[in-house]
Order: sequence, then structure tokens, then C-alpha cells
Amino acid sequence: MAGGAGAGGPAVTEVAAGPAVTEVAAAAYVIPTDAPEADGTLAWDATTMVLATARAGGAKGIGWSYAAALFSAGQEDLARPGDSKEP
Repeated sequence: MAGGAGAGGPAVTEVAAGPAVTEVAAAAYVIPTDAPEADGTLAWDATTMVLATARAGGAKGIGWSYAAALFSAGQEDLARPGDSKEP
């Protein structure tokens, strides 16, 4: 059954066919804060933003998140030109 569990099995999700992802790139940017900040458990003086871009079918998409720079390092595993993996 699409979209739900059938006969006690795992949920099934249908994925629409679309263009293959041909490029994925990511970069991390460290942005200093105006002054030191803290939330009662940690203190910091900069924020890291990870910016990601992807190309498929002649279109380019962009996304971003606040995360450790380490998250941009594994982006090559998401898709390489010619791969049919979905990110």
C-alpha cells in the first residue's frame, strides 16, 4: 500500500521519477557573532552555516542550515554526476 504499512510490513513511499541529480556541492561559512553568546550550557563567538547546492534537469536548487562544518565534508557521498542515487 503506497503511503502506509501493508500487512504488518514497513511503510512504502512512492517516489516520482525525475531528472537525475548531476551535481551536489556544499560549503561551510563561519560567521562571527557581534559579542560572545551563551545559552546556559554552551558558549560561542561564531555560528557555522552550511550552504548546499544541487543540479538536476537543468535546474539548480539551494539550501542551508546552521550546522558544524563537518556536515559539508560528506556531500560527495550524496550524488556524483551519472549516479542515480536520490539525495
